[in-house]
Amino acid sequence: MARWSGEVEFEFIGDEEEGSFIATKQVVPQLTNLLARGEIEQAVLLYEDCESSVASELLDGVNALSSISKANLGEMFLLARDFSNAAKVFEIARRWADAARTFEQAGDFAGAAQSYERQGEHLKAAAAWDRAGAPERAAELYAKLEPSEAEAEFHARRQRYWHAALVYHKLGNVRLEVSMLRMVPLDDPQRIPAVKRLGDLLERHGYVESSAQLLVDTVKQVRSAQTDAKLLADLCRRLEVLGRSEQAARVRDFAGKALAGRQGMQPALSAGSERDESGSVATGPVGPVEPTPHVDAYARLKAIPIFGSLALQDMRDLHRIAEEVKFADGATVIEQGQLGAGLSIILEGAVHVVRIDDSARQVSLAHLKAGSYVGELSLIDDSPASARVVADGAVQVLRISPERFQQFLYSHEAAALRIFKLFTRTLAERLRQANQRA
Repeated sequence: MARWSGEVEFEFIGDEEEGSFIATKQVVPQLTNLLARGEIEQAVLLYEDCESSVASELLDGVNALSSISKANLGEMFLLARDFSNAAKVFEIARRWADAARTFEQAGDFAGAAQSYERQGEHLKAAAAWDRAGAPERAAELYAKLEPSEAEAEFHARRQRYWHAALVYHKLGNVRLEVSMLRMVPLDDPQRIPAVKRLGDLLERHGYVESSAQLLVDTVKQVRSAQTDAKLLADLCRRLEVLGRSEQAARVRDFAGKALAGRQGMQPALSAGSERDESGSVATGPVGPVEPTPHVDAYARLKAIPIFGSLALQDMRDLHRIAEEVKFADGATVIEQGQLGAGLSIILEGAVHVVRIDDSARQVSLAHLKAGSYVGELSLIDDSPASARVVADGAVQVLRISPERFQQFLYSHEAAALRIFKLFTRTLAERLRQANQRA
């Protein structure tokens, strides 16, 4: 705490018994000398007892410091957990990676974004601009980069589902492309392109009837679809494929009149909106692009204890970032010592969990079947995997990488708090069980 005696300001350093007063103007030279000698821990102790004005004075004179003292100053701020000032020193020293990381620790995501840009890490910069509340700048950067999962998720969070679908299409992720196409609202200008694309995918994967029904529903619901020649032509063709030539003829007749602007669509298709002996298009929801899997991956993810408090939309977003991966018999699912293995939920098949000891001997730890999961700690703790996981026969897992999980946490703050609360509770329970066994 700063104290006054006449016109001189003092800092009280230390505790009541062993502390002493030091004139504020003497603190900065003392800190500078400690940093020059590399006595960073002593500098931290002195700095932590100082007022904020000392940091300003240190920063004002940072350019006069040697490169070593400058680096030590940054480390002093970092050890004192003054992340904002540490980032400023790293920025002055052009240590962009350190500056970006420390700006993030300080919660200054705009500063982090600028440092990432200067480092050339434009993907990280885009994510940081997003977190800084500058989505326009983030979108500009994403547009200049190769398509990425991060870009798709960026658009999805802002309910720009058509843009997200385009990115997933470029990435070859049909499952998530379909998920985004389905979510394009009726009143969105991109609803018609989304329906056309979804209809094509349904037809390609053998769901011609569902594809035709999708187009029928769209023509009824979206007025602009009633004069879309391509959509109407696709509908006629799919009806012909289904052997419904009479209905196709009615649609074709309507199309000619509608395109000439002489009538609306509802009367022309009302008779085909029910399933009857005439073979009209079936009603009901659009079917999936791919056959519904035997295993419900969403349900398996939902059953993980640390996700037990997530709301519906958070669970859907978490499921969207997960990836299904297949492994052949004997393939390594997770390698011991590997960093960032991520969470793997066994959907089908089984795995052996083994540990390789110092003598290269395999020690069997567990045999896990469908519904089990491994690697959840790596979502939070960036440490090497403690064991090897090997496929016992053909195996399919649902995997979430630490990088994508961190992005999820950044954009779902309420969910992050719930996850960490349950994560802590789970670890505490494991510790209690370990103590009881001991």
